Order: sequence, then C-alpha cells, then structure tokens
Amino acid sequence: MDPDPNTQSVRTDFGSKMTILAFMGPRATTSLRSSATSVDPGILPTDSAKPVRESIAVAGSCLTRDNFNGRFNPEWSAFYAVVASANQSSIISLMSPTIDASIEPLRPMRAYDRWNIRSDLSKEFLPALADTQPSILVLDFQADVRFGVAQLPDGRYFTDHHWKTRQTDFYARLDRAGRLRFLRPFDHPESYFALWAESLDRFAAYITAASPATKVVVHRGHHARRLVVPRRPRPIPLHRREQFRHLDLDAADAWWARLDDHALDVHGWDAIDLRDVAAPTYQRHPWGPGFLHFTSDYHHRFLAELNKISLRSRLDDDAMHRLEQVERAAVRPWERRLAEEVAVAEARRRRLRALQRQLAGLSGQQESGSSRLLRRMRQVPLIRRAFFG
Repeated sequence: MDPDPNTQSVRTDFGSKMTILAFMGPRATTSLRSSATSVDPGILPTDSAKPVRESIAVAGSCLTRDNFNGRFNPEWSAFYAVVASANQSSIISLMSPTIDASIEPLRPMRAYDRWNIRSDLSKEFLPALADTQPSILVLDFQADVRFGVAQLPDGRYFTDHHWKTRQTDFYARLDRAGRLRFLRPFDHPESYFALWAESLDRFAAYITAASPATKVVVHRGHHARRLVVPRRPRPIPLHRREQFRHLDLDAADAWWARLDDHALDVHGWDAIDLRDVAAPTYQRHPWGPGFLHFTSDYHHRFLAELNKISLRSRLDDDAMHRLEQVERAAVRPWERRLAEEVAVAEARRRRLRALQRQLAGLSGQQESGSSRLLRRMRQVPLIRRAFFG
C-alpha cells in the first residue's frame, strides 16, 4: 500500500528519493535525481557581494520568472536569492512519477530549453524544495492553461510543451507509435480540472511536510492584450497582429482564474494579483512581444507586492500598519491626478461629440439649401433650357 502523503512525518528526510516517491503515486520509480546537479540557466545568479535577505523558489512562466531577472527588476537580488526553480511545468506533470529518458532535440535548441525538458521529466523541483527549504515559493499555473499534459502507457505524465518537448525524438517516437494520450484543459475541462486539483492537493501536502516553513504565493495569471509599438502614442490591441490571434484570451483568462481561485480558496495561500495593472507587452521586449512579456513597470510592482508579503511575516501589526499608511499616502496624489486626467478626457469626448452633431446639422442644412436652389433654377425657363436640357 502506498503511504498517505497527509500522514508523512516531518522528521523524514524529504530530499530522499523514496520519500518524494510517496507523494507521486504508485507508478513512481527511483530514477529521481538530486536537484544539486542541475542549474536553471534562465535565472541569473545573485551577486554574492550583496546581502541575501530571503531564499525563494520560483515555479511558473515568464509571468513570474521574469521578475527575478535583472533586465526587468534590477533590484531583485538585493532582497532575494532564487534557490530552486521550474519553468512551465504542469502541476499534473510535477506530481507524476519521474521519466528517465534519453532526449535529443529535432531542431537547434538552447541549453535553457534542454534544461526545461529535462527538469519537467525528472521532476527535480521537488527534491530541490526539500534540499533548499526556501522561505517563499512563488508559482503560477500557466502550463495548465496553455499546454496540458501527455500521458505514457504506464500512466506517467509530462507537460505537453508545444515548442520544446514536442520538438524532441522522445516525443516524436512515442507520438508516431500512438503511445501518447493527451489531456488538454479546453478539450476536457472537467476531467482536467479534477486531475489538476488532486495533483495540487498532493503538491500542497508535500510542501507542508517537506518544507513546512515555506510560504506559498500564487501569482494570479492573465495575458497581455495590448502592444506598445514605436512611434505610436498609445498601445494597440494585440490581436491586430496575426501571430496573436490563435488564443482565445477571454477563455484562457477565465480558466486561469478558476485554477487560481481554487488554489487560494482550498489551500489558503497568499496571492499577488496585478490584473488591474493591465500592463501591455512591447515590441522591443528581449524575448519578443508575447502574452506574458510585460513592460518593466509590471515587474517593479510585482517586487513591491512580494516585499509587502515578506515584511508582513517579519513586522509586528503596528509597523505593518504604518508601512501600509505610507503606501496609501504615496499613491493618493497619483490617484487624484489620474482622476483629473480622466475627467478632462471625458469632457473632451463630450465636446467632440457635440461638434460632430453640429457638423452633421450644418451638412444637412447645406444640402437642404442646395436642393431649394436647384428647384428654383428649374422653374426659370432660360436656366432650365441652358442647364437641364
């Protein structure tokens, strides 16, 4: 009988292979590798000369991971050190038994992309959490919105990553042989959600047992809908570009919200919710414009919200209340100025609509006057013969 993950003793060595396997289910194997031998090439190392305030683990997409990149958040490493990470791995895949397979790309592939594939198959993020005991874990569920999972004949899952895992001999060989079963969120929403929620329960139980002091923060997901382009005063709708028309953003954001709501309601984790920022993507983003490639102001706001969560666990209620008062006081003048600008813009729109109505009226009057003149001209015999035949 497989051990119940909810009854695991916190005294167990949670970095060991056999203990992690208990949370992965009955098909787990002992091929799980230690996280110490794998380094995420997508996270720039923290400058060792800077004091490290808190250790942090990151599991998610560019939405979350880019916040820990100096190109977008130059100050992040003054506060945090990333000690464990995973990129675009489904929760279903993460909590499935490991897959020990030889992988060869079918196209040129960066070391970072190879690491993504290897990390998803080996589930190395789990022992990394146990080994490093991060103070905070920040995660998003983009992989369970965008990709879904593929299942092997023996029941094990991996993330069905469209432009990474699919581009390998491992995937092509299994797909040609008809040995893969696909489960995608928009094709099978209820069965997918049930499997995802059960996997999330086991993930939460593992964190509680393996790293009980870790605070979990859900970064609520959403997609960019506007694009900043050079020489345009305002962002344009993203769907004007053909390359961004393939995704139903309303459906994707609604599904993402369902996953986030469930995680927060059931497990009581903290959240960073920046959907109100409505940040656009931009043409000159280092990775190119994309649904999750936001302008830097988004990342600055994320860091501020993460710092607030961090401080809340270290400051007493009075100090936290004072900090929040400072934040409110700093924001209010900008809220007032924004309200003024909105009022001015609305007044200008009303004036423009009034002018449009006046122009329409004048145009109608001019047309009526011309019609009367033509009728009168037709009534004069000499003019009628000269102009109208």
